[in-house]
Amino acid sequence: MYQVLSSGTTLAVKLGDKSELIAQNKLSDGSRFSATPAISDDNLFIRSDKHLYCVGR
Repeated sequence: MYQVLSSGTTLAVKLGDKSELIAQNKLSDGSRFSATPAISDDNLFIRSDKHLYCVGR
């Protein structure tokens, strides 16, 4: 599961009987983040109030 905090920090969490934080990354551009991230074709799309980011290979 991916969760984006309003500060721009994205959390990757492995769900199960006991949740586990796998990764934590921050986009630091001064924007506010309030949208749900979207996954398409192995890319993660993250939208802020100023930009649309695509994270992938």
